[in-house]
Amino acid sequence: MLPALRAARVAGAAACVFFISSCARARLELPSGPGIDFDAYDSAFSEASEFCRSVRTLTVDLSISGRAGGERLRGRVLAGLQEPGSLRLEGVAPFGAPAFVLVASAGSATLLLPRDGRVLSDASPEEILEAIAGIALGPDDLRAVLSGCVVADARPISGRLYENGWARVDLGSESSAYLRRETGRWRIAAGTVAKLSIEYRRSSDGLPGEVVVRGQEPRVGATELRVRLNEPEINGRLRQQAFTVRDPPEAEPLSLEELRRGGPLGAGRRE
Repeated sequence: MLPALRAARVAGAAACVFFISSCARARLELPSGPGIDFDAYDSAFSEASEFCRSVRTLTVDLSISGRAGGERLRGRVLAGLQEPGSLRLEGVAPFGAPAFVLVASAGSATLLLPRDGRVLSDASPEEILEAIAGIALGPDDLRAVLSGCVVADARPISGRLYENGWARVDLGSESSAYLRRETGRWRIAAGTVAKLSIEYRRSSDGLPGEVVVRGQEPRVGATELRVRLNEPEINGRLRQQAFTVRDPPEAEPLSLEELRRGGPLGAGRRE
C-alpha cells in the first residue's frame, strides 16, 4: 500500500496510512443461472490453479485503494505470507516508523501501532483483519486470494458449465471459483469465499496483477478494495522472526473492541 499517506486515528490514538481516493471500475459480469453439469470440473480446476497452488511463501508490495466501512482509502502495505498460517503486514508511512505491524502465526496475531504506542495481542488474525480492512481472512486464505487460488487447500466438489467459456467449480462451504477458458486453457477469473467476492485482473500464467475484493461484514459494512501486486517474490525463504514483533515496554494495550470502534484501516471515528 504505497503513495503519500495521511495520519488517522484508531480508537482515538492509532496512526493509519490511507488517503481518501476513488477509482470505480466496472464489475466483472459472472455467469448466472443453473448451467449444465460439468463432469470435468476437477481437472479444469487443477489446470487453472496449477501455478497458485505452488505458492508456499509470498512477499509482495501491495498498493491498495477502494472503500471500507464508508471510508475511501488508498495506501501501501508490505506483505509476507508463509504456509502454514504465518503472516506479516507492515503499513508504510511517508517517513519514520511503520503505521502498523500485524504479525500472525499458529492461529494467534499481534497488531502493533508504533506511532501511538498501542498493541493488541493474542487475537485471531481473522478478527484483526476484519477490524482493520473489512475482510475476515486468515493468513493462508489471504495468501490464496492474493496468489489467485481463491481459497487455501481448495478441494473441488462439483461444477457447472456456462456459455461463453465460463465454468463454476464449488470448493466447499461458501467457496467457489469461476473459471474462464482463454487461449485453450482454463484460468481462475473470480471466486467467492465466506462473505467475500474476489475478482482477478491482469492475470497471466503467474500471479494476478490486481485483485478486487468485495464484501459485506455486519460490523464493518460494505468493503471494496482494489489491490495491486508489485514486485512479488514467490517461494523465497522467510525467517520465522519475520512473524514476530517486540512490544515496546511503554506500549499500552489495545482491545479488539477499541480497534473495531476506530473503523476500517484506522480511518474511522473517535467515540
